[in-house]
Amino acid sequence: MIVLTMNVWHGLAGRGHVRFREFENSARREARWKMTLDELDRRKADLALLQELNPLEARVRALRQRLGGRVLHRHDQAGVKVLGRGLPENLSTGLGLHLSSRVRLIESESLQLSGVGFSGARFSLHLGEIRTALLAWIDHPDRGRILVVNTHLHHGFEATPALRELLNEAQEDGRVQASQMELLEIALAEARDRRLLELDRLLESVHRAERRRPVDAILLGGDLNSPPEGVVAKVLAANGWIDLHAVRGAAEPTWDATRNHANHRLQADFEFPLPTFGNPELQKLYRAFDDRPRRIDYLWAKGALAHAPARAQLILDRPNAEGFCASDHFGVMVQWS
Repeated sequence: MIVLTMNVWHGLAGRGHVRFREFENSARREARWKMTLDELDRRKADLALLQELNPLEARVRALRQRLGGRVLHRHDQAGVKVLGRGLPENLSTGLGLHLSSRVRLIESESLQLSGVGFSGARFSLHLGEIRTALLAWIDHPDRGRILVVNTHLHHGFEATPALRELLNEAQEDGRVQASQMELLEIALAEARDRRLLELDRLLESVHRAERRRPVDAILLGGDLNSPPEGVVAKVLAANGWIDLHAVRGAAEPTWDATRNHANHRLQADFEFPLPTFGNPELQKLYRAFDDRPRRIDYLWAKGALAHAPARAQLILDRPNAEGFCASDHFGVMVQWS
């Protein structure tokens, strides 16, 4: 059995009213998407957990046409839309879960993990970030009944040792004031607490789902926006989940501005989800932190799949002939023997 997760990158700056600013032209964006489709077709995965599909409906159609099988999907960001029309015009992003023809779908559901309002293909009403999850019970011919969870958690920075090191150095040499540090601590705590709230709601839903329909294994994957030393990984590990990329592979970074330079360079002026207080040194500091390679995309398992022999590796981590990769993230694939 082969399972993979990939944030395919919508290429949007996350700011705008009529349209979100785009980091690249449509030709480059579609070339990246073709790279993703080609890889998915080549890998023949039983399950593909995808994030940031935009426009969601068109990407889902393309997945069905190219790969066959079935695609479950759920919007997470669409703005204000009525009958599919509204603002921002170019925002209609969400999660996708591709099931190959080898997999039998039993039941599925989706849930909103955080955010005010709602998001959908025809009707959507939200002005801020919404985070969601997709759950599916499936039967696999070799691995039995599995509960699959695809999600994309809040993207705010976490106060990891690496970020604290940069902030402490900046405060010591006077680039950041003590009063600014106090407010930054509040913002960092809010980002951590939001992600923990999302995770708590997700794990509660998984627990209820498992009790309603017992399974042989559970897979939880996606872009968790938290490194292995962060709170998300600690909570999952404490609850008995196994980080498959860590125990079945080399656990390489999935967010890497060095190896994925072309795509990250386009986002050099990205506005990070932390206040700058008009201090340009803070924007430089956030950029320096974001440029540090780290692992934020995962496949976690409980049950039979957590302990079965398997091999984990990165996918879509090589540039094409024009020098850019398929996304600003690298994908993670696990293959059970």
